Amino acid sequence: MLRVFVDVESLDGIRCAHPDDCAAIVARSRLVLVLVTKYFVVTRYAIAEADAALEGAANGRNAVFPVFIDSDLSLAELGRLHSAAVRPADDESRARFDVDLAAANVRAQGTDSYRALVETAFLARHNLDTHTHPHPLVTLMDTFFTSGDKKHQYDTWRHHLLTHDRKAHHVRTVYRLMDWGLATYDARRISQGAALVDIAQRSLAILARTMQLPSRMPPPLNPPEYHPLPDTRAAVIDALLGANNVSVVGVNGLGGVGKSSLAADVAIHPAIISAFSVFWLSLGEDNTSNPALASRMSYFLKQGLSCTVDTKANLDDLQPILAAKTRALANARTRILLILDDVWTTRQASVFTNHIAAPHAVLVTSRNAAVATNTASSIKLGTFGPDDAAVVLRNYLAKGSPEWATALALNDPRIVSLATFCHGHALALAVLGSSISGEAALDTAVANFDSASKRAFHKHRKSEGGTDAKYAHIFDIITWTLRSIDDLDRPMALAIYAMLGVFPSDAPIDVANFRATVPKDDIDFAAALDALADASLLRVVATDGGAITVVELHDLHLEYIRHRLEVCFDDIPSLPARHLAVVAGVPPPGATPESAKETMTSGTASDWIVTRGISHLIAAGANHAAVAVALSWPWMKARADDSLGGLLNDLRCVVRLGCEGAKDVDEVERALSLSREIIESGTSHIETELVARLAYDNASKAVKDLVAAVREDASSKALIPSRAVDPVAHRGAERFRFDGKYANVINIGGSLVAGGCKDNVDVLDVQTGERVEVLEGHTSMVQGVIALPSADGQLPVLVSWSWDDTIRVWHAADDGTGAMRASCEVLEGHTSDVRGVIALPSADSQLPVLVSWSGDKTGRVWHPADDGTGAMRYTADSASCEVLEGHIYDVQGVIALPSAAGQLPVLVSWSDDKTIRVWHAADDGTGAMRADGQLPVLVSWAWDKTIRVWHAADDGTGAMRYTADSASCEVLEGHTDDVEGVIALPSADGQLPVLVSWSWTTRYRVTIRVWHAADDGTGAMRYTADRAFCEVLEGHTSLVRGVIALPSADGQLPVLVSWSRDRTIRVWHAADDGMGAMRYTADSASCEVLEGHTDDVHGVIALPSADGQLPVLVSWSDDKTIRVWHAADDGTGAMRYTVDSASCEVLEGHTYSVQGVIALPSADGQLPVLVSWSLDGTIRVWHAADDGTGAMRYTADSASCEVLEGHTKYVRGVIALPSADGQLPVLVSWSEDNTIRVWHAADDGTGAMRYTADNASCEVLEGHTSRMLGVIALPSADGQLPVLVSWSWDYTIRVWHAADDGTRAMRYTADNASCEVLEGHTKYVKGVIALTSADGQLPVLVSWSEDNTIRVWHPADDGTGAMRYTADNASCEVLEGHTYSVRGVIALPSADGQLSVLVSWSRDNNTIRVWHAADNGTGAMRFTADTGCGV
Repeated sequence: MLRVFVDVESLDGIRCAHPDDCAAIVARSRLVLVLVTKYFVVTRYAIAEADAALEGAANGRNAVFPVFIDSDLSLAELGRLHSAAVRPADDESRARFDVDLAAANVRAQGTDSYRALVETAFLARHNLDTHTHPHPLVTLMDTFFTSGDKKHQYDTWRHHLLTHDRKAHHVRTVYRLMDWGLATYDARRISQGAALVDIAQRSLAILARTMQLPSRMPPPLNPPEYHPLPDTRAAVIDALLGANNVSVVGVNGLGGVGKSSLAADVAIHPAIISAFSVFWLSLGEDNTSNPALASRMSYFLKQGLSCTVDTKANLDDLQPILAAKTRALANARTRILLILDDVWTTRQASVFTNHIAAPHAVLVTSRNAAVATNTASSIKLGTFGPDDAAVVLRNYLAKGSPEWATALALNDPRIVSLATFCHGHALALAVLGSSISGEAALDTAVANFDSASKRAFHKHRKSEGGTDAKYAHIFDIITWTLRSIDDLDRPMALAIYAMLGVFPSDAPIDVANFRATVPKDDIDFAAALDALADASLLRVVATDGGAITVVELHDLHLEYIRHRLEVCFDDIPSLPARHLAVVAGVPPPGATPESAKETMTSGTASDWIVTRGISHLIAAGANHAAVAVALSWPWMKARADDSLGGLLNDLRCVVRLGCEGAKDVDEVERALSLSREIIESGTSHIETELVARLAYDNASKAVKDLVAAVREDASSKALIPSRAVDPVAHRGAERFRFDGKYANVINIGGSLVAGGCKDNVDVLDVQTGERVEVLEGHTSMVQGVIALPSADGQLPVLVSWSWDDTIRVWHAADDGTGAMRASCEVLEGHTSDVRGVIALPSADSQLPVLVSWSGDKTGRVWHPADDGTGAMRYTADSASCEVLEGHIYDVQGVIALPSAAGQLPVLVSWSDDKTIRVWHAADDGTGAMRADGQLPVLVSWAWDKTIRVWHAADDGTGAMRYTADSASCEVLEGHTDDVEGVIALPSADGQLPVLVSWSWTTRYRVTIRVWHAADDGTGAMRYTADRAFCEVLEGHTSLVRGVIALPSADGQLPVLVSWSRDRTIRVWHAADDGMGAMRYTADSASCEVLEGHTDDVHGVIALPSADGQLPVLVSWSDDKTIRVWHAADDGTGAMRYTVDSASCEVLEGHTYSVQGVIALPSADGQLPVLVSWSLDGTIRVWHAADDGTGAMRYTADSASCEVLEGHTKYVRGVIALPSADGQLPVLVSWSEDNTIRVWHAADDGTGAMRYTADNASCEVLEGHTSRMLGVIALPSADGQLPVLVSWSWDYTIRVWHAADDGTRAMRYTADNASCEVLEGHTKYVKGVIALTSADGQLPVLVSWSEDNTIRVWHPADDGTGAMRYTADNASCEVLEGHTYSVRGVIALPSADGQLSVLVSWSRDNNTIRVWHAADNGTGAMRFTADTGCGV
C-alpha cells in the first residue's frame, strides 16, 4: 500500500482533528511517500505525518521515500539538498562523518534511536548544532518563511504552539527524514507527469524490496478412495483463472456430496498452484459469531500471510489489515487463492470476500445455495451419477479388502443396488462401503437393504419423528453401519461416537478431552476408535505411535449424533448428560453438576474444560453449577490467563441465565469490564482490580468469598487494596480504581488527603480506604491541587487546575444531612492549559489572592470579592482579575517575593521565551439582523476562532452590499480554537435569531456558545460576547460533530441536541436563569448526557413523535450501531431521554461504521421507516413494529429490516425520492464503487412493500470513473421520477433523466439520450446546488470545485425540444476569482425574483465572494467576476 503525505494542513487537518492523530493513517502502509516543500518545517501536520512514517520505518512496518518538488530553485540548489548533513571541512572529520553517515544509511530501516545516536555523535564531535550548521533544506526553509512577504509562515513559526522544543523537534525530523535520501525535481525542467512516472517507478522498486512472500496453509489431503469429477473440477478451475477476472467462486450442494474434497482437489491442481499461493481455511457452523470469525481471520493473517496481529484485535481491526495486505501482494504481482470451506452464512464469507479483490481469488464451499449464488460465479455440485457412484462404492469396499474388491465388476448387481440406495451421495457411499469387508458382508448388506428392510427403515424413521428427506438415507446407513460394528467393539464405539456430539463439527477434537468419560481400558478404547475410523464415521487428523490422538467429525455426523442417535439406540445417554460428562471427566451416569463444578474449580482442569466448560454446563442445563464455577477464583484465574475477553464472555452467558446467583456474576463481570483496558495493557492485575472494585462492606457473601480467595492467592506483583467503595452507596464509584495515578496528593487534615485523579479531585480517608468526596467538573486531566486555610478552621478550601484551561475553587459546605460537600467556583479566562497556581497571603487574612500561569503566555491574579451574599468568592471579572501579559511563549512558573511595604508581593515569572519578568503591584488610578426585507444577514465561521456577522448596507449607489467595516460586520470572539459550525434559532420576538456555535477548544475540551442579539445603544440589534448575552455550554470532551434544534412544547427557546467524538449526545433544555431570561446551562437538571455509543457519534436526527412531545431521536456511530432514543417521564413530570432499554433501542447489523440515517414517512403516520448506510457497503431499511407491549419499536430481525446489498465499496449517501403512488419512496444511493443505485419498493409476496436488489427493483447507474461525492434530485416537469444530478472525483457532473424502459416502467439509464455528462472542471467537483428557474423548467445548476472555480449551468433546448444541460459558453458560465479551492456556495433569494445572489467561500486568504447576476448585453442574466462581485 502506498501512502502519500502532503504538507497542506487543509487536507490532513480535515482528516485528523489533531496532529497527534496522524499516526493512525500510516497503519498498514508498506511505503510512505513524503512530499516535502519549503513550508514543511512550519507545518505541524506534515511533521506529525513524517514522524509517524519514520516510527513505522523504525519498527519495520514501512519504507520512507522523501520527495522535493520546486519550481523556484536552481539545479545547483536542488543538488545541495541531496546531502544528509553539512560535511565537515577537514579530511579527518569528513572521513569520520562519511563512516557515520554510511552506518546510518545501512540501518535506514533500523531504530530511530540509532539514527538519533549517529546524528548526536556527529553534532557533538564537531561542536555543531542545527542552528549554526543547518542542513541545506533547513536553511532553504528558514530563508523562505522568515521573509516579510510570507506572513502566514512567518506567524506560524512564531506561534505559541510552536515552542522552542517543538521547533528543535521539527528540525530534527528533517534530519531523520534525510536518512532515507531525497528525490529532487525541478518543476521548470520536468513535467508533472514525468515526475510522477519517475516517482511511481522508484516506489515500485522500493515495494519490491520490502515485500514478504506469504506462508502457506495447505488443504487437507483427500483419502485414497477419492474419485475426482474432471468436468466439475475443470469448471471451477476455469472460473478461478478465467479472463473475466472473477474474484469469488462458489461451490454449493448438499451436505456430504464432496464439496470439500472437490476444493482440495482443485487446490493442488498444477494450473492453480502455478497461478496462486493457496490457503485453506475451514469455517463451519460453529464459527458464525464475530469473535469466532475474528479468530479465524487472525489465524489466516498470521499463519498464512505473515502479518503481525494484536491478540485483542476484533473484526473491525482485522478486515482493513486483510485488505491492505492483499493489495500489497497484488502490487507485488503475488496472487493468492483463499479457500473458505464449509461456509454456512453469507456473512461468514463476506467478511473475507469484501476485502479480497482481483487478481486474487476466493473459493467458497457451502451447502447453503444463497451463499454460493451470492458469489461472482456459482457452481452446483450434485450427487454422483450411477457409474461414478459405483466407482466410489467399490473404492471404499477396497478399504477393507482391496484385492477382493478391485476384482468386482462395476456392473455387479450388488454394487449397483447399494449405490442406488445411497442416491449417489458421497458420504453415504463412503460410510456404507467402509463398513463392508468381504463377499459375505456384501451379500448381507444387500439382503438388509432389500425392499422389506427399506420399509423397516422408513417405519423406524417414523418412530423417530421424521427426518429431512435429503439426508434420510444417509442416517439410515449410519444407523446400519453402527449396528454392523463388531459386537465386542460396538458398545465402546457407540459411547465414543455419542461423546463426539458435544464438540463442534469440522474442527480437530483432541481425544484426551473425552477419554476419561469412556470407562474402558486403553486397548478397548483404541480398538473402538479404530473401528469408527475404519467405517468412515470419523476422520483421523493425527496419530501418535499408531494410536489415534486427534479426530474430526463431518457436520452430518454431528447432526445425526445430536438428533437421531438417542432414538436409534436405547442405551445412549442424553446429550445434556454427555456435556456434563465432558466437564466432570467421568462417565455420564456419574456426571453431576456437583462433580462438574468440582472438576472445573480444582485448578487442574484441561485447557478445553477451562475454555469451553461454561458452555458445556449451560448446554447441560446445569445453571447453578455454572454460577458456582463463574464465581470460583481458580477457574476465573485460569480462564483469564487464556483470554480475558473469553472470561468476560463466559460470565455474560451465565448472567443471561437469570438464575439464583446470576446477579453476583453480573457484578463481577461489570467490575472486570470496567478494568479490562488496564488489565490487558499490563497497567494493573486482575487480582488488584477485583479487590479494588468488589471489597466493600455490603457485598454479597458469594462476592466476599471470591474476594477472600483472590486476596489469599494474589501474586507478589499484584498490589491489593485494603477495601473498595460500595458502588451502590457512592455515586459514580464504578469509574474509579486504585491505579496509582494521583497528581499532587496533599494532606488536608487528619487522615484525609486530596489529589487529582484524571478529570476529578478525589478526597480520600487513607485509614478507612473510603472516598469521602469526588469533586467533578474538570473536563480534562487535573494537573495539581493546593489547599487554602479556611476562615473557620474547618476543611480547607481546595484549588485545582487542569488541562481544560480552568481553575476550580472548592468550598466545603453542609449538604443538609450533616455531611460536608463542596461548592465550586470555576475560574475561566486562560485559553490554554493551566500550568500551576500559588496562593498569596491577603492583607485582611481572608481568602488569599491566587496567582495562576498557563500555556497561553499569561499569568492571572485572582482577588476574592464579596459575591453579594456576604461570601467571599473569586471571579473572572476585570475588577477582580488582572491578566499579566507580556511573555510571548508559555509561562512555566511563578514565585512570590515579599514586598517591602508588606502589601501585595512582587511576582517573578519565567517562560519558554527565555525571559524572566518581575511584576510590581501599583495603584491603578481608580481610587445587527435588520428587518428590512433585503439581503439577509450572513454568518460565517472559521479556524481563526471567530464568527463574523455580515449586514448588507447601501454601497452609495443604492445597491445593497456586504462590507467588512465595523458598522456592518460584528466579530464574535470568545472561542479559543477553531469554530466548527453555527446554526440559527428563531427568536421569540421575531428579531435576529439566537446563534449557536461550537468549537474545539483544546484536545480535551469543547464548548458550545449561545449568542443573543441585543441593542448596541444605537437602536441596532447586534451580537456581543459579554456574559449577559452569551452562554458557554461545556461538557463535551472531544470534537462536537453537530448541533440541531428541536421545537420546544412551549414555543420558547428550542431544546438543543449536540453530538460529539466523545461518544455522547447532550440534550440542552433552556431554563429561567433567575432573572426572567431563558438560558441554557450544563447542570444535570437542564442537560441530559446520553451515553451508550462506544465510538464517535456521527449524526443525530429527530423524528416527530405521535403525541407532539419531544421527538424521538435517532443517532448513528462508528461503533456500527444506530440508537433510537424515546423521551419518557423522568418521575417529576418532565420528559427526558435515557439510555435504559425501555427508552432506547440499539439497532445492530452493520459490520462497519454507520455513515448516515434518513427517515421516510410511514403510510400509517406512525414511526417512520429509517434508512441507514455504512462503510460495510450495505443499506439497511428499518421498519417499526409492535414489540409485544403495544409500543412501536425498531428491530434487526429479517421481517422488520431489509439489507440492501449490491454496492461493492462503502456507501457515501442515500436520498429518498417521492414515489408516484404515495407508497414507500424510491431510494437513491451512491458509493465509493463509482456507481449509483436506484431502489424501488415492491410487494414481497405478503402484501408488504419492501426493497430488494433484484434487477426489476434496482437500477445500477454506471458512468462515473471515480468515487461518487454526491447526488441531488430535481423536480421533473411532468411530475414523474425527478431528474438526478451526481458529481464525482472524475471532475464531471452527470444528469440522469428517467425514461420508459420498454415495459412502461420509468427507469434511469446511462445512455446518451437519458444522461448528460457535464465536463469542464479540471479537478474534482466538491458540490452542486440547484436554483429555481424563472420559467419553472429545469433549474439552473451551480457547481464548485477543487479547481478554484464555480460553474453555472443553464438548461437549453437540445434541438429536439428537450431541455438539456451542456458545457458550451452560451449555457455555462465559469466564475473565476477565487485563488484556492472553493469550499462551498449558497444561494440567496434576489429581491426581484430573478437569478439568486450566490455566496461562495474559499481558503484563498479566507475570502467570501458575493455574485450578483447582471444583463450580459443580450438580455440574458449572467454572473461575472467584475466589480458587481463583492469580496
